[in-house]
Formats: sequence, C-alpha cells, structure tokens
Amino acid sequence: MDFNLLTSLNDNIRIDRNKCTACGRCVEVCVLDNLRLQLSPCRQACPLGMNCQGYIHHLAQGKMDKGLEKIRESVPFGGILGRVCSRPCEAACNRIKVDRQPVAIRDLKRYLSDQDGKPWIPPPSPDRRDIVAIVGAGPAGLTAAFYLRSWGIGVTLYDKESEPGGLMRWAIPEFRLPREVLDRESGFLRALGVDFQGNRTLGKDLDLGKLEKENDAVLLAVGAHGWTPLGIPGEDARGILPVLDFMKRSRKPNAPRAGKRVVVVGGGNAAVDAAQTALRLGAEKVHLVSLEKREEMPAFSWSVAEAEEEGVDLQTGWGPMRFRTVEGRLAGVSFKKCTAVCDSRGIFCPRYDEKTTLDLPADTVILAVGQKTEVGLLDPSLHGPAGVRCHPT
Repeated sequence: MDFNLLTSLNDNIRIDRNKCTACGRCVEVCVLDNLRLQLSPCRQACPLGMNCQGYIHHLAQGKMDKGLEKIRESVPFGGILGRVCSRPCEAACNRIKVDRQPVAIRDLKRYLSDQDGKPWIPPPSPDRRDIVAIVGAGPAGLTAAFYLRSWGIGVTLYDKESEPGGLMRWAIPEFRLPREVLDRESGFLRALGVDFQGNRTLGKDLDLGKLEKENDAVLLAVGAHGWTPLGIPGEDARGILPVLDFMKRSRKPNAPRAGKRVVVVGGGNAAVDAAQTALRLGAEKVHLVSLEKREEMPAFSWSVAEAEEEGVDLQTGWGPMRFRTVEGRLAGVSFKKCTAVCDSRGIFCPRYDEKTTLDLPADTVILAVGQKTEVGLLDPSLHGPAGVRCHPT
C-alpha cells in the first residue's frame, strides 16, 4: 500500500504540490477523508516524527531558512543528528521502489543545519521562578536544558566532565561527529543563560538530597557509563580496555597510539567505532569479533561495511573464552564458536561449540559488550530492577 501523503488521495482531495510542505495538519483535522490521508513513511519511521518531506521540499525550492525551521520544529541539534542518526527514515523511503536507493534524508539535514554556522537560539520567553537541576550533560540533559530554558525556566546543568556533550564528546569518534559541530550546537548554554557546572560527580561532590531541596525539580540524565566485565580468565591483564575508556583517550589531544595488533570484542556501533578508531591511531591489524552472525549484529550494516572497507577484519559468531598472557601482559585472545545467541523465547542465552576455537594474537583488547547505569552513585532507595527507579508514567 502506498502511504505517501501526496499520492494516497482520491478525486475529492486536491493538493498543490508547490505549496504543500507535508506538515500533516490535514491528516489531523480533515473530517471528510482522514481515513485515507496518511503521513509519509519516512516521517512515520522517524522516532521524532520529523517532517523530512517538509525540509527537503523547502531545500528543493532554495528556501534554506524555511527548511532549517522545519528541522528545528523537532530537534534543536540538527547538525549533530545529521551525522549520527541511524537513518530509519531512509529505510522506509518510497524512493527505494523507484531506483532501489532512498533519498539522502540525513545528509540533507546535515547540509541544511551547517548553513547557519551558529547555535540555534529560540525566541526568549519571560523568566519564571522555577529552577531545575539537571545531572548529566549528554544528549538527554542538553535537550532538556534547551527546552526548559527556552520556556523561561532556570536551569543548572551538572556533569562529571569538564565540558558538556556526554558520550557525544567522549565516545563518538571525531570522524563521525567533529568537535567543532558539538561545540557549535551546545553553544546555546551560554547564550540562553544555562548555568553549566562541570567536574561535578553525583554521589561525590554533588548530593542528590541537597539538589532536591534547592530546586523545584531534579532530572537525572546520567547515561550508562558503567562497563560489563566478561568474567573470563586473564581479564585483569595489562592491555585490556573498556570501550568508553579507549574512546575517551582517543578524543583527547595527543591521543596515545593503539597497539599493533588490536582485537575489539563486540558487535554494536561502539565496537565498530572503536575498531575504526584503532586503525586511525596506528594499529597495523584490527580484528572485530562479535558473538552474533553478520546479519544479526546490532551495529548499523552500513557502518560495518565502512569498517571492512577501511581494513577491519570481521570475525562473526565467536564468544571470548580466555585472554592469553605472558608475565601479566596481554598476548592474545581465545574464542569459542557461538551456535546461538538467544534461546527459543528470544532471551539472551548464548550456546557454544567448545571444540571449535579461534586464537587471535593481540597486544590491545577493547571490550565493547555493553554499558550499564552506575546505580551505585545513587541512594539505594532509587535502585530499580532495570537500573534507576522511575515513575511509571
């Protein structure tokens, strides 16, 4: 079925294609034919419901400012999203039916957002008496700070790092998200009067109880920085690094060179980014070893393809068995064949063929097997079964 707003129409509906920006208002308000009016598939696929057709329509007409306005109706950080978004809109694009490839929706968003060159400062609202403390200056914390401050609410933004951005600054590599783009789009903090306080860590020099007393509300946006150990022999050897530690080092000036032989354990996007980063830091050989088969890897398929094109060796369907060491120093990793990642109910429960093994030499191993929230920073009363306890609504 064709769900395009401009083509799923009957004789009793007329649309001027030169004026329609696919805003979707007709879908919401039409009392005569709202059953057959549909939003475009790209917009339905977007978690934000962004009006992709709208900003592309304005771009095609040369109306850059109007296109940028459409993007900013959904998100304040178009330049960031135009680089790191997973592109679900493109997977649903109707253009695939015509020539087997989608419209470059994400790249067009990036292009439009880069035309301005300045952080977006929304029209000011009258200041209110409310004050909100936000702990964590990553994507969630920055977005909340932006909207709260634009509504006139006072905001104090805390983070354990010296600069805002969270994993966007310290985990996403420079070749995906340049520092100048992040600095530009987080520039609203100073312009809107957000009080940013870096080098403040919850549970150490930042007390949650005190924050609750001093503010009308407190938002915890601490992310998932804790790493999950594998629990296999040799894991305490020198040369084994959690992926976030490795990526943070790589983003600093004069980043240390990677080892000559690097093994990255994991099948997600962090693992792929780490493998590509290791190559850029001088590694001669990089193996990316995932528990999943190629088609089951959580990482974006286009990202995996990019890594292979750059020279990353992909080994799929292997689970780590032990680290080989020589005098306490890492020498390699042994893997066993993974025959199934999940059980019949879809629950993570790997099964292995212990007799089929793979040995890889390594002087550096990067573990990218998932992160978790560091609930130890919070009072036990806030602990929940899935991390931090939250209100059900």
